[in-house]
Amino acid sequence: MAYIGISTGGNPPPAALAYVDYVEIKKISKHDAAAVRSLTDKPVYFHIQFSPEGLYLLPTAMDFELYADDLKAADSVAYPEKVSLHFGLSAPTISLHRNGYYAIAAEAPLTRARISDTLEKNLSIIKNCFPKSAMLLENQEYIPEYLCGGAYRYIQEADFFSEQVTRWHDMGLVDGIVFDIAHALVTAGNHPYYNGLAKYTIDNHPLHSGPSKHASGSRRCDDPVQTGPEYIHELSTIPSNRLYDFYSRYIRLLPLHLIREIHISGIHRNKQGVYVDAHNEIGALELKALRHVLDYASSSAAQMPVTLEYASIEENIIPQLQELREFLS
Repeated sequence: MAYIGISTGGNPPPAALAYVDYVEIKKISKHDAAAVRSLTDKPVYFHIQFSPEGLYLLPTAMDFELYADDLKAADSVAYPEKVSLHFGLSAPTISLHRNGYYAIAAEAPLTRARISDTLEKNLSIIKNCFPKSAMLLENQEYIPEYLCGGAYRYIQEADFFSEQVTRWHDMGLVDGIVFDIAHALVTAGNHPYYNGLAKYTIDNHPLHSGPSKHASGSRRCDDPVQTGPEYIHELSTIPSNRLYDFYSRYIRLLPLHLIREIHISGIHRNKQGVYVDAHNEIGALELKALRHVLDYASSSAAQMPVTLEYASIEENIIPQLQELREFLS
């Protein structure tokens, strides 16, 4: 039997609760946790994305000690089975592109060292707040530098993500990863290391040969890949039907054996030819990508929590949950 959940910023639609096995909430406070708990006695997951005031949280730049009391209070109400947070973003402050479905760096992007150091500190804080919960990290997407100003720099590159997650798993800081289907598809389509346009990188390194324990040669520096207007134009010429092949190549470089939860939502390709995580309805591409990653994960489809990230049109939620359950069963 498939294990299906729904992820929501606030309260989940009550009608959908009959179709899920758990609920994941993204706005973490005692009040929000109590509101969800009053609706259902099913398991609750926390995906730490918004503060009690609705502020978008940046675990690579902020001090989560500021929210420790709120997080502990929420834990005392909901007792989450799993707690997760993003591996990113790469900027200390951001703005959100209007209708663009991505963030823009409002300040100079962070270095790899700053990203990993701050995230490691926050993982320790979160683990202290939720001592009985499984701790997970979620892979991020890639938006070309020309559009986002570096807000997604480095964080989805297979060697960097894999090295840090594996190290923190060995340290006992994380129990695994949340694998986001949409983020992986967007990265595979947009990033020159994975879509075959690596000639546009600053030092012309080829695609990764696979995740490694140490830095992969001279490319491991703080120079970003070059994805300016010329790159965006070239990206727009790649047929969409090649995306699945890029995705298949990319995910094999990630620590898929550490997957403990999967997020799924529908992606979108905008007029510039850039893929974005629009949280659309899931379709054939996303389901095919889901099946492919399950073939590599250590848990079977029946044991793997699969979380629908969709909240746009309420009447479309239940059909997608039903489709997911049928697909996984």
